This record gives sequence, C-alpha cells and structure tokens, in this order.
Amino acid sequence: MPDWKDYLTANQDRFLAELVDFLRIPSISAISAHAGDVLRAAEWVAIG
Repeated sequence: MPDWKDYLTANQDRFLAELVDFLRIPSISAISAHAGDVLRAAEWVAIG
C-alpha cells in the first residue's frame, strides 16, 4: 500500500474527530447571531 494510504488509515479516527469538531460549529453566515461562530470556523480552517 502506498505511504499516503498507510498515513490515512493510521490517522482516520483523528481526521474524523477533527471533522466532527468543525461541523459542530454553528457557522451559518446568514444568521447574525452566529457571527462569532463564523469567525471561529474561519479561524479553525485557517489554523487547522
């Protein structure tokens, strides 16, 4: 198996957990009450 597949397999749980953390941020930009959440989601994506 190529190295990248080994890496993905070895880190699958972490990647999934990080994705779920990101998806839990209520970052709907059309709702002004979530302006801070939109910023938090943008920072999460930028920083990782």
